[in-house]
Amino acid sequence: MALLDDIAVEAGVSPRTVLNVLNGRNKENWPSTLRRAEQIRAVADRLGYRPNGAASAIRSGRFGCVALLLSQFKHRSSLFQGVLDGICDVLDEHDLHLTLARYPEEQADFSPKFLRQHMCDGLIINYNAEIPEPLITQARQALPAVWLNSRHEADCVRPDDFAAGRDATQQLIELGHRRIAWTSHGSPHYSVEERRAGYEAALKKARLKPILMRGPHDGEGWLHVALEMLKASPRPTAFVNYSSLTMQPIACAALNLGLQVPRDLSLITFGDGAFYDATTGWHLSGWQWPEREVGRCAVEMLMEKIAEPSRQFAPRVIAFAPGANQSVGPAPAALSGEKR
Repeated sequence: MALLDDIAVEAGVSPRTVLNVLNGRNKENWPSTLRRAEQIRAVADRLGYRPNGAASAIRSGRFGCVALLLSQFKHRSSLFQGVLDGICDVLDEHDLHLTLARYPEEQADFSPKFLRQHMCDGLIINYNAEIPEPLITQARQALPAVWLNSRHEADCVRPDDFAAGRDATQQLIELGHRRIAWTSHGSPHYSVEERRAGYEAALKKARLKPILMRGPHDGEGWLHVALEMLKASPRPTAFVNYSSLTMQPIACAALNLGLQVPRDLSLITFGDGAFYDATTGWHLSGWQWPEREVGRCAVEMLMEKIAEPSRQFAPRVIAFAPGANQSVGPAPAALSGEKR
């Protein structure tokens, strides 16, 4: 690999001039200085010059690196592809790079290397549930840090789960539904509570009663619960589902009972804007989780945090986008006239 001295000799300038040109600090106000800079860059490209990252870090005090911290356990650190894409988008825009690390929950006396040594400029913590208390303390002391998809009083970026639950329910109310059920499984993530609270807020405003379903984790158990609910009289005409894990068994139960979605029953969830359920052959609808925007916003907040480490930033809450409405329709005429 070529050194600055090699480029300087061939270009007929000093190593300092080469360094200024390659670092973008050279003033190119005159045609002669512009030509000289172009010549130096051409020589550097031909000789295969690459900047020394370690030397740059020593000079600037910055590594040009952001760390993404994950749990050893998958359910505590769900990472969607869109979130990762958003993170990388902003890092690329600022010529920064990303490193990954895991937090060793099972080793109480051990912490990751980048928490023990100065190896990156900031930290994005992708811990969504069951956050270890030592991690909260270590993160505050070690690096500028931003929490991703996690609820904190400051320095966090997350989707607006309350508004999503409220708005999805309001959409069904406006379509004439009066018996709207809520389903969720045993996830420890804060978003279960937030989306259900939004659902209940919309019903309360419309003077409707909530119908809360909480079933087992497995699909077969949910299928049994859904069959019993759909056989009841009067039955729900719509379901707001925390996730597709509860939505798909309800769709199967509806199919088994001869109900059509969305003619006889409306189903909505959160996550993908729309997805195809191969078991029933139906296209199901969901409010779009703002994955990419959450990732982008996390990096943007972290860069502000790196510039002002002592400042606490208010949480940034990103809105969901409405779904495609492929499994949402008007309430069945026979049931829409029921008293509230």
